[in-house]
Amino acid sequence: MATTNSSATPRLHQLDTMFALAADPSALPPAPVGAESTPWLAAAEVRAEREWLGEERQRLDEFTQAQFVAIQKQREELAGQRGAIDKELIQQHQELNRQTKLIEARNGALDTRERHLADREASAAVHLDRVTRAEQELQHLRQLNDAMRQDNDAQKLLLGQLRAETAQAREELRVARAEAAHLDHSLADRIRSLDEQQAHLLAQRQLLEARLRELHRGEEALERRAAELAEVEGHAYRDTVRHPA
Repeated sequence: MATTNSSATPRLHQLDTMFALAADPSALPPAPVGAESTPWLAAAEVRAEREWLGEERQRLDEFTQAQFVAIQKQREELAGQRGAIDKELIQQHQELNRQTKLIEARNGALDTRERHLADREASAAVHLDRVTRAEQELQHLRQLNDAMRQDNDAQKLLLGQLRAETAQAREELRVARAEAAHLDHSLADRIRSLDEQQAHLLAQRQLLEARLRELHRGEEALERRAAELAEVEGHAYRDTVRHPA
């Protein structure tokens, strides 16, 4: 529509210029220099101009009527568009009111959520403080665990050494027990040998004692015999003395 109005504007201006010339022929531009100017030629030109003006007036009426129809159609279209725009504006206004209510509700929910978040942040701060202390305690426990692990490693190393020493001691004890068992066996053999020797010596002693007793009895017998001989000799001596030869 805007293109039709812009193309019709120069034409309307041209028609206005023609109507002005028809009303006032003196407004016609001067004839070119050197052109012939005769009365019958001027009257013919005027008739031609009037005919042309009539045709142009008819065309202008037709154009104006067409423009009126187009304008009426544009008005109807604009009215329809305005109604649609008004309806759309009403719907947008309703939607805006709905969005406003939703925003207000959301703002209220956000305020409530902000309060809840503030409470949760306060609770989270307390929890964070607890977590921080727990992490510090955990770090301390980890340090203690590392120290205990190192001590455990040292204890394991010492235990390994002790086990090796115990194994060596057990081996030495086994060897000592074996040697002691051998010594016990040897000692038992020695004791049996000594017992046998002691029994032999005891038998010899008994024999010696028996021989000593026999010798003692023999000595007693010899002493008695010697006494008897001495007594016999004494009697013989006394007899000799009493009875010399």
